[in-house]
Amino acid sequence: MICGGDEFARTQQGNNNAYCQDNELSWFHWNWTEESQTLFDMSRRLIHFRKEHPVFRRPKFFQGRPIRGTQIKDIMWFNTDGSEITEQQWQVAYAKCLGLLLSGSTMDVKDMNGDLIQDSTFLLLFNSHYESVAFKLPGESTSQWKLLINTEEEKAFLENPKSYQAAQTVPMEARSLMVLELQNSD
Repeated sequence: MICGGDEFARTQQGNNNAYCQDNELSWFHWNWTEESQTLFDMSRRLIHFRKEHPVFRRPKFFQGRPIRGTQIKDIMWFNTDGSEITEQQWQVAYAKCLGLLLSGSTMDVKDMNGDLIQDSTFLLLFNSHYESVAFKLPGESTSQWKLLINTEEEKAFLENPKSYQAAQTVPMEARSLMVLELQNSD
């Protein structure tokens, strides 16, 4: 959910309703800085990444129910210690970091031909805190996660993705996002 211009840092100074402003606030500035171009390139890659992976374009609402024959749900939320967030923990106001698992192995999403849509399983880690946080990766001990996107890096997409074992702790910088892809699970 981005507005036109967000992809190259057109902020409108926080005004999301600037349609009646005929001034600097709502004008597009096409003389981009190097920083604007970098943000634009990252936005373009994120759009392409989303198009590549149907798990990010799911046509049905998530149910939070286990996928038949597995211990994984179609969507799961995690604490920094790698445990699933409980109903009571959703009421905690001081939570600043959480993980979101989107399973690509659903049994209820089909394409126009009635074939199951399969994709990779992804883990998104969000740190909204102003300090760095250590996040313990969920999963079975044989599971491995590949870090694909880290917004702490200038271009976000890692040229040489790093791999982590489940239960390993990953350091997250302040106000950052990471996207990891599940590599294997026994």
